[in-house]
Amino acid sequence: TQQIHAQRKIKRSEENLNNLFLFTTDAIVLQNRDREIIDCNTATEKLFGYTREELLTDHFIKLGDRERTTEKKRTEYFNKAMAGQPQRFEWWGRKKDGTVFPEEIILNRTIYNDEEALMIIIRDISDRKKMESDLRESEEKYRGIFDESIVPIFLFDNRKHFIDTNQAGLDLLGYSRNELLKMSVSDVDAEPSTVATAHETLLAGDRIVNFEHKLRKKNGQIITVLNNSLPISDADGKVIGLQSTLIDITESKKAEEDIQLALKEKNILLNELYHRTKNNMQVISSLLALQSQKIADPLLLKNNEDMIHRIKAMALVHQKLYQSKDLSRINLKDYTKELAINLMKGYSDSSHTHELKLEVEPLQVLIDIAMPCGLLLNEMLTNALEHAFPDQRKGVIKIVLKKSKAEKILLKVSDNGVGLPDDFDSRGSDSMGMRLIYGIAEQQLHGVAVVKSTRGTTWTVEFDHNQYKRRV
Repeated sequence: TQQIHAQRKIKRSEENLNNLFLFTTDAIVLQNRDREIIDCNTATEKLFGYTREELLTDHFIKLGDRERTTEKKRTEYFNKAMAGQPQRFEWWGRKKDGTVFPEEIILNRTIYNDEEALMIIIRDISDRKKMESDLRESEEKYRGIFDESIVPIFLFDNRKHFIDTNQAGLDLLGYSRNELLKMSVSDVDAEPSTVATAHETLLAGDRIVNFEHKLRKKNGQIITVLNNSLPISDADGKVIGLQSTLIDITESKKAEEDIQLALKEKNILLNELYHRTKNNMQVISSLLALQSQKIADPLLLKNNEDMIHRIKAMALVHQKLYQSKDLSRINLKDYTKELAINLMKGYSDSSHTHELKLEVEPLQVLIDIAMPCGLLLNEMLTNALEHAFPDQRKGVIKIVLKKSKAEKILLKVSDNGVGLPDDFDSRGSDSMGMRLIYGIAEQQLHGVAVVKSTRGTTWTVEFDHNQYKRRV
């Protein structure tokens, strides 16, 4: 019975060996106890370039690189395998044409033609070795970048435990490497709820970019960092870790907060300044209005009322600045509309109302431009309202305010009234209004003022609004 069992076992072993010879892509060589090759498969011929007949009865060393192997090591592997201890190791093979290549060898004792033999399975691992070499080279480059980077880089597992960092990371948090690698994110996190949301995003496979949060250093100091993190996944796409690059923005955040505080204080101060200036001008206007009640001379009364309108025009600039979000610029469209309507109301009654047409662009200008521009508008409108429509006539006054083709500001006030006298010299006039128009246009705005009288009167002033630089 034992003999039959042994024969069956030998038969199964030979059948398995035959199947292995036929279907495997690995080279298989059979060697007897004298270490002679007694058989090989087709894959062996393809791998080494020898025919089966060239290999039979030859020594197995023929397929190895003698310079990189020793007889002692070969004998050790052979004896262990023949003693029933399978061997697996890496070796160097040599092809018929002399090409040397890395190989993986598996040694197993087997039965061949009713005799014990050594089955040698050989696999060319050149591609694997190259891949390993490339990977090592890539890892070395990454490690060099990782270690030498001045930017803190941290690696975590998917439970947020520290698994590696560079020197910059240690310097950022103030811990030694041994201390940090025993810790997790929760030990240094100063905003648990904020970071928890970011961690869920990363575990879902998404990255986070420029995420701002706070950390606690070893000495207790709270710092603000800008975090850019990405998930690390295995071959199946499962997130197994996280990589974070942090930038300490504590100082820049403090500087930003200081700037915002200074800007807020400046805005409060400017607001108060404009508010008080506007109120002071309103007080002056009120005093002049009271004075008007005591003036009997029509000419003095008119001059007094003209002065009130001019002060109101300047006060309106400060009112608009006080109401504006930008305390250095004013919207000329809103200002022009309100100033024109207020003047029209002052010179009109229920039986004497003129039509006002506005073609005004929303131009943002500095107060250096807005103030003289407002005074110009006040004088031009006042002239039209006082002189263009005698005998209770009704007419049309048009205001145009826009950018010209030369990228300058064009201010035009026209009416369809009686026009100027034929012999009227606007520049030679001793009228306060005329002198103000030319003085403001040419000396303050460094522009050009032109008046024409055809079917009414048209004042045109063009000036460069970029001549004043923004003051900080």
